[in-house]
Formats: sequence, C-alpha cells, structure tokens
Amino acid sequence: MVNVNGPAATAGTSGADPADGRRAPRAASWHPGVGWALMFAAVTTVGLALLAWGLLIAHALTYGSAEVLRSGSVAPPDEARYRLALLLAVVVNLASASALAGLARHTPARTWRPSLQGLSAAVLAAVAAGCTLLLTLGIDPVHFVTA
Repeated sequence: MVNVNGPAATAGTSGADPADGRRAPRAASWHPGVGWALMFAAVTTVGLALLAWGLLIAHALTYGSAEVLRSGSVAPPDEARYRLALLLAVVVNLASASALAGLARHTPARTWRPSLQGLSAAVLAAVAAGCTLLLTLGIDPVHFVTA
C-alpha cells in the first residue's frame, strides 16, 4: 500500500517494506478449499446425472408397463423436463459448492485442511442439487429418501 498524500510517496501501514525483505500481504482471490470443492462437485455431478438417468429409466418402465396393462394412468416421460432438471441440479451443485467453500473461510472450518473444507461443501451442495433435481421432476425429496 502506497501513500501519495504529499510530494514524496511513502510506504503505508501494510507493514511491508521492500528494504527489509518482507512481502506485502496479498488479497486471497482463490482459496484452495474452493478448488477441492469443485473437484468433488464434479464427481457428485456424475452422480446427479446417474440419478436423473435412473429416474428416467424407471419412469419409462412404469409407463411401458401401464401401457401394456392398458391402465393409461401414467404420463409418458418428458425428456425435456429431465434435461431441465439435470441442468438446474448441475448449476446448483457447482455454484453452491464453490460458494460454500468460500464461506468456510469465515467459519470454524477455516482451521480444517482445504480438502475437508471442499468435501464438506461438496456434500452439502450435492444434497441441495439432489433436492433441486427431484423437486423439478415433481418428486418429494423427503418421501424419496424415506420410502
């Protein structure tokens, strides 16, 4: 930090003086926990895609069985709805994982290793993204887990 309030520029109050060899403190623009969270979130994104695919297959099998039995009470699967649900889940997963890992710097978790910060952020983000996926498809997440 440089103070230019007079004719001569002087070192400010940052405590860093080039003459004594200390470095000036840098603003932390990237936290290692965010990188770990995004790596773990990439893995959970694959899990979300498998969940969406499994739900689509289950819906298609249920619809096919209903057609064979001529009950007709099951609507055909809508691929666009499943794509939208997966897209929303991926966005929620990646955005909330990076945001939660960034917020971990301001909690008692700041003393954890960055990999644990990222893992905890990614797990919470995966839960939120899974709920987003299920709610977009019209499935109650609590009933889905407890059934």
